[in-house]
Amino acid sequence: MEKNIRHFFLENRSYLEDMYPGISINRLLCEFNDYCKLKGFERRVDALVLFTNLLREGVPLEYITGRAFFYNEEFQVDMRALIPRSETEILVSKTLEEIEKRSNDGNTELDIVDIGTGSGAIILSILMESSVRLKGVAIDISQDAIQVAKENLILHQDKITKGSSLIFRLNDRLSLMDEKFDLVVSNPPYIKVDSDCLKVHKQVMKYEPHQALFLEDGSYEEWFSEFFSQVWRCLKKDGFFIMEGHEDHLEGLCDMLKNLRFAKTVILSDYCGAKRFLTAYKG
Repeated sequence: MEKNIRHFFLENRSYLEDMYPGISINRLLCEFNDYCKLKGFERRVDALVLFTNLLREGVPLEYITGRAFFYNEEFQVDMRALIPRSETEILVSKTLEEIEKRSNDGNTELDIVDIGTGSGAIILSILMESSVRLKGVAIDISQDAIQVAKENLILHQDKITKGSSLIFRLNDRLSLMDEKFDLVVSNPPYIKVDSDCLKVHKQVMKYEPHQALFLEDGSYEEWFSEFFSQVWRCLKKDGFFIMEGHEDHLEGLCDMLKNLRFAKTVILSDYCGAKRFLTAYKG
């Protein structure tokens, strides 16, 4: 079977490297072995046919195997939710640093909300890694995405810090909510559907949920202005806000936060040095 995978890779190398940046024979072998194990195939020859057909179609490897590694755990994923990316781990790390800082100031329990939770990878990673008890709320506008997040909660329930909790809300951002939070984290849709789409990999365009990725160009600023106003309303005094965003638009969004009286607004870079995250405090 290994010989067949190697032959498939060499025969389709150009296409595979285009569709799956950084792919190698060894990576493909590992993914195929995981696919066989996770899907419970009795005959590997049957698995090989299905696996290679999905690769020819360009289906993301994470959707083929049904799992993605993020932070320190594996999460279930499918086309109902975005595939968690490695750069988003920085959002988790920065949030955990903020939680630790508040813990050192004597806080033993904090309220946190994750807006646009998708697979739940962000909020669940925070709940598993935090030493502080967290009362978490995970929000998404997609019922399908919330179902994926619930499945991941079941998968990782026993790893969550004792005393922490998580509930789910089907909602558009923080609209009609009156709860107050110490921390607001979000990986919202931040790609302009017309201006930015040429920079989006065709695999993402074809398979990942557009509702979680794109905003209309004409309503982009209005969408974030409304979002930031909701964040201000729902943050406690000195509350912390962090979001992932598009490198071409973060400067403008940072100015928008300043105009809304947010304090200590900072733009952070990802692993490649691109502007990727925005942090702020409610003064």
